[in-house]
Amino acid sequence: SLYPDALDNNENIPIVYAHRANYYRDFGKKQDAMKDYNHCVKLFPDYRKCIFERAILLYDEGYYKEAKIDLLNALNMDSTDKLPYNYLGLIELNTGNYEIAVYYFQKAILRDSLYDYAYNNLGWALFNLNNFQLAEKYFNKAIALNDTMLTAYLNRGWLKIESGRYVESIEDFNKAEKINPSDALVNNNRGWAYYNLNKFDDAM
Repeated sequence: SLYPDALDNNENIPIVYAHRANYYRDFGKKQDAMKDYNHCVKLFPDYRKCIFERAILLYDEGYYKEAKIDLLNALNMDSTDKLPYNYLGLIELNTGNYEIAVYYFQKAILRDSLYDYAYNNLGWALFNLNNFQLAEKYFNKAIALNDTMLTAYLNRGWLKIESGRYVESIEDFNKAEKINPSDALVNNNRGWAYYNLNKFDDAM
């Protein structure tokens, strides 16, 4: 393997630890990935890439408190990066702190006005705050920027269900189906829309 060879020749190359950790993470070897991230941060505490990449793994594994510490450290090193703000927003979103989530997603968008995922996430946070009108605006923006974003169609479709706009919601779920025909939420949500229209055969 090239990574051990590189480290055997020089253990002071932080990017090698980061790349090997990413390799482990992508192939499901999460404990090995975390070991490399931790070692990298220990040896090179100012190497931002390892700190941020470790935060993503911590987030994916549900260690939100630890992930938040790394994300804030990454922002202290570079406050222009949109990604830590988006992940901080997701942490708050997943823990029910919707107003704080809105704050972080807005911060991400300020750093990149074309950041499609941040618009979608912002919309979902606002939906959970019952601000349907503004939420739909941001779902629309996300789709305008990326018309293959499955979650944006699912989110907008569910908002329309909650607003009693069942026929419109089915249109969104049909579009989502074209993106991923095997997505379980597409069929579930569309079935619920048909159920609310009393079209029980279509709901099944």
